[in-house]
Amino acid sequence: VYTRVVLVGITVLSTLLVFRLIAVGRLDRALQRSSKWFSTTLKSVGAALIAVDKNGHVIFMNPMAQTLTGWRLKHAIGRSLANVCRLIQDSGNWDCKQMLHQLIEEGIPVQFHDNTRLQNADGSEPWITGNATPIMDADGEIIGSVFALHDVTAAKQAEATRVRLATVVDQADDAILIANTAGIIDYIN
Repeated sequence: VYTRVVLVGITVLSTLLVFRLIAVGRLDRALQRSSKWFSTTLKSVGAALIAVDKNGHVIFMNPMAQTLTGWRLKHAIGRSLANVCRLIQDSGNWDCKQMLHQLIEEGIPVQFHDNTRLQNADGSEPWITGNATPIMDADGEIIGSVFALHDVTAAKQAEATRVRLATVVDQADDAILIANTAGIIDYIN
C-alpha cells in the first residue's frame, strides 16, 4: 500500500511537472511573439526613437534614430546619450545632465521645439522637434527615458525659401499679381 501511494504521488507530481513545463513553454513562446511584435513596431515608427537607461546610456535606437544621429546601434549601445545625441538650441547646447535629471529623477517630460538641432556623427546639424518622456516600470519607478525626434530640416528650408521669395516679390519694382484658377486676384505686391 505504501509503495502504491508513493507511485501515485510520483505520477501526480510528474504529471503536474509536465503540465507546468508545457505552460512555461507556451508562456515563453507568447512572450517571444510579443517581444518580436513590439520590436518590429518600434523599428517601423517614422520618428527617431532613442531609449536610455536611468544612467543616461543608450539601450535602443530604431533605424530612423540611427540615420538621424549617424550612429549604428551596435556602436551606440552603452554610450552616454550626450555622446550619441548632442542637442543644440539657438541659445546654446542643451545641458544633457540637467535634461536627464529632469526626466529620470523628477519624471518631467522635455519638449524639443523647432529651434533645436542635433549634431550627428558626421558633424552635420539637422533641425529637429520632438520630446523625451520617462519610462516607468510596473511599480511606477522611472527606469529610463525615450526620445522621439523628428527631422524638420526640409520644412525649415522650405519656409526659408518661401520667405525669401515673398521678400523678392514684395520688393519687386514691377507689379506682380497672383490670381487663382477662378481669375480672382489673391495677391498684389
